[in-house]
Amino acid sequence: MKPLLLHACCAPCSLEPVRLLREEGFEPTICWTNPNIQPRDEWQRRLDELRRWCADGDIELIEAGEDRKRWEAGVAPLGADRARRCRACYALRLAEACRVAQERGFEFVGTTLAVSPYQLFETCNDVLERLAAARGLTPVIRDFRPYYPEATRRSRELGMYRQNYCGCRVSAVQGASASGRTSAAAGSGPSRRPWTAPASATSAKRPKSSSFWAGALSCLCGTVVFGKVDLIKRVIVARLIPNDDSYDSNPPFVKHQIRTCCCI
Repeated sequence: MKPLLLHACCAPCSLEPVRLLREEGFEPTICWTNPNIQPRDEWQRRLDELRRWCADGDIELIEAGEDRKRWEAGVAPLGADRARRCRACYALRLAEACRVAQERGFEFVGTTLAVSPYQLFETCNDVLERLAAARGLTPVIRDFRPYYPEATRRSRELGMYRQNYCGCRVSAVQGASASGRTSAAAGSGPSRRPWTAPASATSAKRPKSSSFWAGALSCLCGTVVFGKVDLIKRVIVARLIPNDDSYDSNPPFVKHQIRTCCCI
């Protein structure tokens, strides 16, 4: 079996890649580095689920570094520009994974990021290819998207926690708006399981200053643009739960929150 460092964003998205890569003769070691995931309770919940799954499956897990300040400075300001925001986010996370792979003597590196059909497949692969080449690594790129339904089925059978947004607070709102538009067009519920805030987050004290007003204005924008009660509820949840560092620690992002909701 050929050792491979596999960057993972969550446990459900790791199920099929690990199975399929093993069938090809690779032995994946999971690497966790996801400074984009917010709020902190959400980050912890996904990591705990991944830890549990890796332990149950006897899969090695490396918890690598996470530069949240760099994410806030270099990714968050891109706001509603999804193409640029996601590319920068992929680059930050995969750069750390490639660093770990090189330091630990791996030849092959891959990621579960593009498993979901909601991700930017070509962009993610391009970023991985460039970063791997820069460190003399061989990127293992596969199109796992056809196996997403199977991963969904298996994760439900295993009782895994399954989120319905990529990770950052911007993606939470964009995901909610997309679900709202899909529901309106199809006359049915969203295609993903509705996101519910972690218990500790819902019971936590709400932010009182800029984050509150950003959330309120975001909800107003959602009302005007979409006119959907379901969407408004989702935006409220996504906006009023602070990230782990608190929205107030990043005042410039407040205007990006408002712009994001207006531009979705």
